[in-house]
Amino acid sequence: MRARAGEVSEALAAALTACPGGPLPVQVEYIRPGARGRMRLGPAWRVQPRDELLKRLRQMLVPDVVQVIYGGPAASARSREVQRPAPRLAVAW
Repeated sequence: MRARAGEVSEALAAALTACPGGPLPVQVEYIRPGARGRMRLGPAWRVQPRDELLKRLRQMLVPDVVQVIYGGPAASARSREVQRPAPRLAVAW
């Protein structure tokens, strides 16, 4: 039986609040047939990138949809310097 979106969002909130105050912003992607959405949660939802958090999220969801993304190089429009986007925690369901 597939979990309802409300149940998943409550479990996700509980997992994220267990490791608060970190440097990683959280990005959530919701994918269903005919619907797709992506949002970055606000600063209050930033987390510590701890193994226990990643393990809990991977057990709750499909392991492949939980990632810490470090980003690739991106060229700056003003200079030739290479800037790397800040890391973020990405979760899809």
